[in-house]
Amino acid sequence: MWKKCLHRFVAPLHFPHFKQVQKYKDQLHAWIRGNVSRCERSLFIFDDVYLMHPELLHSLMPYLDYHDKIDGVSYRKCIFIFTSCSGANVISDYALEVRRQRKRRGEIQLVDVQRVLTSHLLEKRQSEFYNSDLIRNNVIDIFVPFLPLELEHVKMCVRAELKRQGRTEDEGFVSRVAAAMIYYPTGENFFSERGCRNVHSKIYIQ
Repeated sequence: MWKKCLHRFVAPLHFPHFKQVQKYKDQLHAWIRGNVSRCERSLFIFDDVYLMHPELLHSLMPYLDYHDKIDGVSYRKCIFIFTSCSGANVISDYALEVRRQRKRRGEIQLVDVQRVLTSHLLEKRQSEFYNSDLIRNNVIDIFVPFLPLELEHVKMCVRAELKRQGRTEDEGFVSRVAAAMIYYPTGENFFSERGCRNVHSKIYIQ
C-alpha cells in the first residue's frame, strides 16, 4: 500500500537538462496529479534540489500552498520533502560559532538555525530558493538542518556499522576509526569534515 504513495526524484537523474525545464514541469505536474488522485497521502521526496532548475522547483508552489483543491484534487494531505546542500556552510559556521562560545552542539535551537538559513537561502543568488515565494509565503513548514557531526557522533556511526557487519564493538577499535577521520577547524577539531560518509572504508583499513 505505502509503495504506491511514495515517490522519489533525484534532481540530476530525473531533471538533468535545464533547457528542458518546461517539459519537466509538464511531466512532473501530470505525475503529481495522477498519483495524488490515487493516494491522497502521497509522499514526494526531491533529492539534491540545489541541482534543480529554480523554475521547476518554484512550479510546485500551488501544491504546497493552502488551496483546498486544484482542478478537483486536494493536495492538503500530501507531504513534500526537499533535500539540499544549500546553506551547508552557513549551518557549519553557525554551529562553529556556538561551540566557540563554549556551548554544546545540543544547545543549538532549531528556530535560531532556521532564521539564519532562510535568510541565506533567500538572499544568495546561487541558491535554488533565491527570492523564492516558497519561503516568502511560508509554505515550507519546517527546515531541518543537518548539523555537523562531532567525535562522539562519528563513534556512534562506527558502532552502527560494526553491528551491521556482525562484528564485535570493541571500544578501542571504535576510537581508532573515529580518530582517523579529519576534523575541523584545524587546532580545534570540533566537527568531522565528511560526517560519517567514509566510516565504512575507514573500518576496513584500520
